[in-house]
Amino acid sequence: GTLRSGVPDGTLINLSAVCMDGAGTIVGGGLIQTFWSNGSSTSVTVPVLVTTPPASCQLYATKVS
Repeated sequence: GTLRSGVPDGTLINLSAVCMDGAGTIVGGGLIQTFWSNGSSTSVTVPVLVTTPPASCQLYATKVS
């Protein structure tokens, strides 16, 4: 997916994904650390583990302090 951020290039961030089934129940997710690059937006891939095929996954990014 694509994330947008105002953090400077080279900032260490946690990328996380939460995956849900069609009813909105969480069926899996994943987490990876990386350095932010490419300015205000970038394409990312977060490996996930799921118990059933998800209907959707949401991506999140947090700055590592």
